[in-house]
Amino acid sequence: MMFFLEKLSYYSKNTPDKIAIFDGAEVYTYRDVEDITNYFANKLLKSIGENNRVLVKLPHGANVIFAIISIIKSGNSYVPVSNTISNEKIKDIIIGTKASAIISDNSELTLPSEISRFNTPDECLSEEIRNSDCFMSNNFKIIASEKEVYVLHTSGSTGKPKGVKVIGKNLDYILENLQRLFPVNKESVYLFSTPYTFDVSISEILGWIIGGGSVCCLDLSSLEVYRKFPSLINKYGVTHMAASPSAFNTILDSMDMNDLQLMNNSMKYVVIAGERFNPIIQHKWIQNNMNFKLFNAYGPTETTIYATCFELPKIAMDDIPIGQPLDGVKIEIQPIDDSNLGILLIGGDGVTAGYTDESLNKERFVVINGEKYYNTGDVVSCNKDQLYYHGRNDSQIQINGIRVELGEIEYLLEKIHGVQQAVVLFYQDKLLAFILSSNLTIHDMKKMATSVLERYMFPNDYHIIKTFPLTENNKVDRKSLLFSYEESKKSEKLIISKDMTEFEEVLRDKVALILNLPKELIGKDSDFFELGGDSLDVFQLLLKLEEMYETELSLELIYTNRTLSRIASEVSKLLTTEREEVFEEKLHEEDFKLMEKEINGYLLNDEYQTTYSFETIHSQRVYYFDNFKSSVSFDYRVDTSYDKETVIKAIKTIINSNDLMRAMLRESDSRLEFKILNSIDSFPIFTLNRNVEKKSFIQKIESIGENLVYKARNNGGLLGFLALLIDKSGYTIVGVLDHTIADISCINIIKKMIGEELNGYSSKEKASYNDFCYEVREYNTIDSLKNNAYHNNLLAISKNVNDVNLNKLSKSLKCYEIDYPSQGDSFRIINFLSYVIGKRLLEIVDREQIVIKSVINGRENKLFDFSTTIGDFHGSLYLIYSKDENYEQFTNKSEGIFGKYYTTHPYRPGYAFGSNYPSKTKEQKKLKDQWNSISNTSINYIGEVSDYEKSSYYDTISNVFDNLEKIQDLIYVTAFSNNNKLTVFLNKNLGQLNFLEKLYYPTFI
Repeated sequence: MMFFLEKLSYYSKNTPDKIAIFDGAEVYTYRDVEDITNYFANKLLKSIGENNRVLVKLPHGANVIFAIISIIKSGNSYVPVSNTISNEKIKDIIIGTKASAIISDNSELTLPSEISRFNTPDECLSEEIRNSDCFMSNNFKIIASEKEVYVLHTSGSTGKPKGVKVIGKNLDYILENLQRLFPVNKESVYLFSTPYTFDVSISEILGWIIGGGSVCCLDLSSLEVYRKFPSLINKYGVTHMAASPSAFNTILDSMDMNDLQLMNNSMKYVVIAGERFNPIIQHKWIQNNMNFKLFNAYGPTETTIYATCFELPKIAMDDIPIGQPLDGVKIEIQPIDDSNLGILLIGGDGVTAGYTDESLNKERFVVINGEKYYNTGDVVSCNKDQLYYHGRNDSQIQINGIRVELGEIEYLLEKIHGVQQAVVLFYQDKLLAFILSSNLTIHDMKKMATSVLERYMFPNDYHIIKTFPLTENNKVDRKSLLFSYEESKKSEKLIISKDMTEFEEVLRDKVALILNLPKELIGKDSDFFELGGDSLDVFQLLLKLEEMYETELSLELIYTNRTLSRIASEVSKLLTTEREEVFEEKLHEEDFKLMEKEINGYLLNDEYQTTYSFETIHSQRVYYFDNFKSSVSFDYRVDTSYDKETVIKAIKTIINSNDLMRAMLRESDSRLEFKILNSIDSFPIFTLNRNVEKKSFIQKIESIGENLVYKARNNGGLLGFLALLIDKSGYTIVGVLDHTIADISCINIIKKMIGEELNGYSSKEKASYNDFCYEVREYNTIDSLKNNAYHNNLLAISKNVNDVNLNKLSKSLKCYEIDYPSQGDSFRIINFLSYVIGKRLLEIVDREQIVIKSVINGRENKLFDFSTTIGDFHGSLYLIYSKDENYEQFTNKSEGIFGKYYTTHPYRPGYAFGSNYPSKTKEQKKLKDQWNSISNTSINYIGEVSDYEKSSYYDTISNVFDNLEKIQDLIYVTAFSNNNKLTVFLNKNLGQLNFLEKLYYPTFI
């Protein structure tokens, strides 16, 4: 019997009631583990006998552990397959491994009739089964050291994964080494988080048994689990963890100081493996004074998980070695040149029995002095008895810790209809795909590759070619391909600049200036967004074109047309049309009635079905319970080059791929919830056969729409709509969204989505508003804020804030306009304004510190990409200015606050006292009263505006300030950018702000 089975039997007899497995709400004792695996092993023996292969296809958790132990006990070997794998791939694996059975909870799998099917092992916990014959027997045969115990698949150069056969002595070898290097005792808890199809998972699934410890099952592919990771580590007392450098670095980045402390409370050993060790991990480990031991381990699947290991010191190192061989490991370095570099060959107890397809063994397994070695293909050097990794010597690469053969990517790409042949190269950390095809475009390839490739396999760059260069042996000349690629990049600027019109050249020069690109690299068919353009760049380009041609242009001009030639063509059309006089008819009363009927019918359709719901945050409660009427609206023009079906399809896709576009508000006990509907198949469409005043029609839709959306919100209806207006000159998409589901930034997000959908690009949101609401609720409770050092510091600073007597500051509309390039994010501008106002206030009043409050868009987040998410993300940013602080000191401090308390988890203290709004507990009322005096400023940076919008702000800002002062008497600052100037309005006279002019932005970037 193998090492770990003896230990399991021992601990089940001596500590039967000790918890062995934590799996969410379920816990299993050592007695449970022994009973379940005995039962299931007997069941397998009776059904399929010994010496067979059994597929395991289960959700991440305890059942995976039960299945693996049971299969090994029964004298069979297990073959793990991903729980998301397709039927077709399962059949391929069955054929390749000659498997006899499968353990799965999926009853819908279609399998060959000769394959035995078993349900999850934990079914045996029922009393009826506990009394069965299978439960009684545990007289299993001793498993020979040469007996196969599992088969793991690793990437193959032919495109088909290779099955690696691991035998009993291999498993004993690694478990003994794990116990020696990272010892387990009865207090230890292993983390089982690695997908069970990867070899590192074996250490997590079985390593805890050796010392009588426990294991905690966490599926880090679950967003909820990932969010709670630090608290779960602390809750279960996890002591042992393994991860790839990329994964562990991401985890550390997502943690604040409290999270790191939670991890520090229990963690003893962290093993990093799977790709080159990133020194930044060691830096963070040292900087945060983390107590656990940190290891860099190395080993291919063919040598059983780990073959070498290095324990990192608390002294920073630029080059981290992969260490020394484990006990029982032998190494040889095969020189490749006169340098110290060579190919690593590994021998000893960890070397596996080879591949299931034995014809592949001779490619990698060699015999040296009568012993078998595995040729890793890895280039290493040896310095002072430590091995250093220098990369691969063949087509096998590491992507985010996952080993991949370039041949596998080629094989999968060739499954795409129209691809005759594919060659993939790895160059400068990028995957380059060369595609032989007569009818496919690069856009086609990007779209269709998503159906055959895992995300980590996606090529960074595609090249469609007519023929492949060949070597003398008639094989694809990959070096020649790479040379051609390099040359094409060098000469690209000479090719793409040909045949441009005069206007296209002018447009190219503007784009080059905005995107900071050599103009020679921009051609008439270059896509503005693929060149790197974003929403701010769109603003800048439009402003430059408007200034040049003295006309007002819309965002959709860029979002829809995208390439320089199409943008130039559309601008030319608009300039021509503007010179033509067109008679437009007035709107009729029946037009208004039609609008109201169609929109109301859409918003209040009682046939809609709810698919799921989630709780809102405090901001929605305020809008809802205070009957606050506010919405955002927009219109988007589409020309006649697109057919009606394409436009309708684009609108439907946007509605159905963004949850809040199908949302209603409902009260449920004390909760206010978003109810998200199933897909919506229709929306308001208006066809104008008359030549009416289109602008008036659009304005009327927006006006009527705002009233109807407000009424619908209060009557359980949809919270917004998209409508389509069709006339002889094209299409206009009009949108009206209630403020409970959209902020002003959503306008540009939706406009960009429309342009992408019309041009065949995916426009789905990357993270949901549900994720954002969860983050706000989770990290802004009263209890969590009590432990938030930044929050407590704000409260302490703001005591006696009313000493800053605003009555001393006369009411006076002040306006400043300074040179300020339209570059950089809104945070930098808010930071700049906060410094200016904070500095001036502390010159007026006698205080050491003051809190400056600003309005921010909270979409920036390290864990979630909310850049394309529909929702209301606005909140407040609180920055602390200290007396005599210079700009650099203030900026460094502010960046630290913003990064730690706003972009990791959203800091929204309003939720703490507004979670039950309009009701408040005594504690909530106290916090609300404290927060009312946290700051006497409110800065609002609007962003980049057009000349028309700028003029409008000059006309209306006085009334805006008057209305704001009626709500609360504060120092209000409103600012916006236009044509490389920053305009700043203040409602109070702060005296001379001469230093405002001196703070010239580029000196701080």
